[in-house]
Amino acid sequence: MTNLKAKILDTKDKIIWDRFVDSSPWGDILQTWEWGELKKLEKWRPVRVAIIEDGKLIMAVQILLKSASVLGNYAYIPHGPVFLDKDDLEKALPVFIEYLHVLNKTYNFASVEIEPKLGNLLQLNGELEKQPNISNTYLRHDIIKIFLDAGFIQTGRNVQPEYKLLYDLDQDLDDLILLAKKNTRYNVRLAEKKGVIVKEYFYEDEIFEEKINIFYELIKETQKRAKGYPARSQSYYKSLFELFAGTKSIVLTEASFQGDVIAMNISLRTSSWSSSFYAGSNRLHPNLKAMYLLRWKSIESAKNFGSKLYDFWGFVPNSTQHQGYSDQKLSFGGTQISTYGVLSFPLNPVKYWLWDEGIKTRTDFAIKSREWTWKAKVFVKENSAKIKKLVQEKMPSKSVKKD
Repeated sequence: MTNLKAKILDTKDKIIWDRFVDSSPWGDILQTWEWGELKKLEKWRPVRVAIIEDGKLIMAVQILLKSASVLGNYAYIPHGPVFLDKDDLEKALPVFIEYLHVLNKTYNFASVEIEPKLGNLLQLNGELEKQPNISNTYLRHDIIKIFLDAGFIQTGRNVQPEYKLLYDLDQDLDDLILLAKKNTRYNVRLAEKKGVIVKEYFYEDEIFEEKINIFYELIKETQKRAKGYPARSQSYYKSLFELFAGTKSIVLTEASFQGDVIAMNISLRTSSWSSSFYAGSNRLHPNLKAMYLLRWKSIESAKNFGSKLYDFWGFVPNSTQHQGYSDQKLSFGGTQISTYGVLSFPLNPVKYWLWDEGIKTRTDFAIKSREWTWKAKVFVKENSAKIKKLVQEKMPSKSVKKD
């Protein structure tokens, strides 16, 4: 007879927590202790729940709490819960659900939502047998069934990217590059041949402060160039490195040519997973294709670090607005996944309904607003000459003042 219990962990348990998350194929940076601390800058409150069997941690759940006004607190679990295998999940999930009712008395949940790393195969590139770190993690219908059978509901919503592009890093680099389109392979070789230099920087480096400032300028330039490109404050990126300092789980990578910095990204990684979801660039030396080499070297670095999976983060299919960065990612090949998205556990049916309907309404309005804004910008760009002429015709003619 095993002894299962749930408890909230505190700072003294940080190392144990991070080691567990690092060891799990379903864990990544979003469930690390440091990530929870980082989200405090955006007014989230992290609560770390551990499910323990006979003194051993078998499931970790980092809950991020944010006020949902009169409904209480929104509880969101990004890329979690974290567990080591199916058997542990089956044992731990009922204990976690029971503990949610206990936590609800303290935190007054409006909704409890998880977004585990699970999905369906959208497009396969290569042989699935050679991609066990994808098939044995994301494509586990038996695991999603455990969540649904326990009472979780598919909402049809996503907080993290709905569509994923993945590389299984158990494959040789020579095999991975062959997954990319011919032009992409050419661009990677061209950038290297022409003298684009890719370097990595860590928080401990003397030159780091200078480099992170350059990175932020690139982020601002990218956001200005690509309207709607997500960007955070300069202090956010600095805090990110400060929190992960000394772990080698975070690296700033730079692509430059003859002293000109062209592009930079931030890669975050665990033993199971790596991604470069913060990136910025300028318009210097466009013919050198530096972004392609930067991405490829980030993949190489992830493999050398020991990560099992490289996550290109998200792409948006059939979107004019997001076509540029989506096409660049997709040109590297890889296996495409459509994630299950957010699963909600309705502790209180009325609150759940109010929350879900409210989210849907706000999401629909935001999507339509973005679509309208984008179409308006395209229309103005394509018809600027006509619009200018019409405006001039509408303007009253200036009378000539006579002496």
